[in-house]
Amino acid sequence: MIAVTSPPHAEAPCQRGVLSSDRPGAIRERIPGTIHAVLLGAVIFLAAGCSTTSAIYTEADAGKTVPARVGSELDIELGSIGPSSYGDPSLSSNSVEYLDVSVVGPYNPGGATQRYRFRITGAGETTITIPVVDEPTEVTPPLPFTLTVNAD
Repeated sequence: MIAVTSPPHAEAPCQRGVLSSDRPGAIRERIPGTIHAVLLGAVIFLAAGCSTTSAIYTEADAGKTVPARVGSELDIELGSIGPSSYGDPSLSSNSVEYLDVSVVGPYNPGGATQRYRFRITGAGETTITIPVVDEPTEVTPPLPFTLTVNAD
């Protein structure tokens, strides 16, 4: 009697995305696209969880009262016209900490935009006041920018 046997890889064919160690010379196939999508989604989710976003307020928010959470940050962006600019902020309580100020783009030849950064350090109400400085003397000085923060 003659026995016919098939090679080992014929019994367990390699399927897409499956590595068969029984198959001589088996080559690892690509991971299916759904796994790539899941991995990409996980990376984006983790990156978003690690980033800190700041609430951004502008001249349109002057005089308003806004909510905030302890540990969060908030930014105030104020544009100036001509030679005037905004000065150092004053804070009515210690529940908000002033971090820094920088000039941000896009740059306008008519005047700079300044971004003030603050961190909420405790619960309570704080009024942030930012005065206008370097205003020409023949012009009535504008009112300072104010924003009240209710932190919890």
